[in-house]
Amino acid sequence: MKIIAHRGASAVAPENTLAAVRLAAQAAAHGVEIDVRLTRDGQLAVIHDTDTRRVAPGQPVNTVKRQRLADLQKLDVGSWKDPKFSAERIPALGEVLAALGPEQEIFIELKSREFEGIFPALEQLLSPPAANGFSAARAVVMSFEEKLIRKIKKKRPDWRTLLLLNHRPTTHVFGQIVSAIRAKYINGIGQNRTWAMSDDDYTELQDAGAILSVWTVNDLHELPAWQKRGFHYLTSDRPEVFLKATSSA
Repeated sequence: MKIIAHRGASAVAPENTLAAVRLAAQAAAHGVEIDVRLTRDGQLAVIHDTDTRRVAPGQPVNTVKRQRLADLQKLDVGSWKDPKFSAERIPALGEVLAALGPEQEIFIELKSREFEGIFPALEQLLSPPAANGFSAARAVVMSFEEKLIRKIKKKRPDWRTLLLLNHRPTTHVFGQIVSAIRAKYINGIGQNRTWAMSDDDYTELQDAGAILSVWTVNDLHELPAWQKRGFHYLTSDRPEVFLKATSSA
């Protein structure tokens, strides 16, 4: 099982910042999960929410899709975590790719759903020559929007893609997911840690060739269950804790 740093090493650094990404690299996390949104000028900004209210308290509130990246980057998005991070700004996706360790993977959650804007910007960044010699083979593109993932996979069948699931799927939806994985419309699922399917369901997904990923696990006592279910990736705010546990197993 590989351990992925949720929004970077977000337990100790402000989420989705270069500081969090670099600390995840220092901790030797196998990868980093980040969120991206499309800006008004067609850039991919690394931020979770639709606006800057939560990560830039006391500053002008900006809606990401209505602002240029350069304007968004005027905001201090680190001080809310600790004053020592006051220099942190909203990074562009390309900056994050350049900050990764040489073998780290990146899990890119697409918060914006506008395929026409998202795909060209993403393809430009993930096609060689990419930042820091980055290879698309180290990237996983994820979304809760299955139609968006299917469109991306159709354009770039070589990219790994995950459908995100916040709730346990119905039997009918589960069957559709398995079929989509077998047909290579998607590569697997990323699921919330708050629920689980049956062992038989996970076996069926594995037999279909699915990548299995779970978020956001911060309690070490939950680790054995996800290992037993055959998950390939576990995402945590505390990657260093899970790295130590898995390396000593």
